[in-house]
Amino acid sequence: SSSSSTSSASPSAASSITPLTIEELLKPRKEMAAVFAGVGANPDALYTAKEAYDIATTYVREKKLDEMDSSKLSVLFDGAMADALFKGESKKAEGSLTKDGNPIGLPKAMLREVFLKRMLPCFVITRGTDQAVKRGTMPVVKIAIQKSQGKKKLTVVTGLEAYFVDPKAFAGEMKKRLATSTTIEALEGVHNHGLVEVSIQGQFVPKVTKMLSTDYGIPMKCIAAKDD
Repeated sequence: SSSSSTSSASPSAASSITPLTIEELLKPRKEMAAVFAGVGANPDALYTAKEAYDIATTYVREKKLDEMDSSKLSVLFDGAMADALFKGESKKAEGSLTKDGNPIGLPKAMLREVFLKRMLPCFVITRGTDQAVKRGTMPVVKIAIQKSQGKKKLTVVTGLEAYFVDPKAFAGEMKKRLATSTTIEALEGVHNHGLVEVSIQGQFVPKVTKMLSTDYGIPMKCIAAKDD
């Protein structure tokens, strides 16, 4: 299913933090292009679940794929719909198969689930004028405890950039709110170019987790917190 959410801090907590919005959308696979183009929809665009299913039902109606079954309970496929739903699948759906191995049809009640499952999940992350589209799974902000010199421990935060949280401003905010010292260091590795980690002196995993969720709008399911 597709949804969007907006999270913002209370004015007293962090009035300067721009609200974050995350919208879950779907992108057609290349095998689905003919179905989308067949009803004048852009195969390269992003769609809500409702919009995508409306396109599927419009295609079925315009091609009369729901009129070929005498019971009117099934959708029988043409080549484009068969490709959209099953091309490239290793496990074939149950039911009668064509000579190509594709099912000749599907109960109408199953069309929505099968069609939407074939699409690629995308997330549109927006904060103010900044926006990014992420395919696949949502980015994760990691919070963990690391040992420093002697017995001192640090709360280390990585992945802020994916949600347009300025690490420098975040470090300053944590320093002020937690009455401690903070540092910023570049992450090592080719895949981490331009990314940093924020280190906070002390053990503050629960507090930082709550602030990222409440004030910065990052969903709890996208925060991986390890408090040991």
